[in-house]
Amino acid sequence: MISRPKTSCDGPRMTRPARYLIRMAIFILAVAAGAGFAVPVLARFFLGNPAVNGVIVGILVAGINLHLPPGPTSESGSRLD
Repeated sequence: MISRPKTSCDGPRMTRPARYLIRMAIFILAVAAGAGFAVPVLARFFLGNPAVNGVIVGILVAGINLHLPPGPTSESGSRLD
């Protein structure tokens, strides 16, 4: 019989993954509830100066755009349109 090399997946298994999934779900719900309570207060601040917030959102979009991978290209290397 051929033995295969050991990998990191060969270690001990999680005994109760449902417990961790439930904890993660509770944490996400708690964070969402906290964000829900903060929306009215934060909305007042964000609507106070739309010009500054426009600059912030523009920089955020530009930063996300710079970090996205380039789109598909044709076999010749030119961009597909």
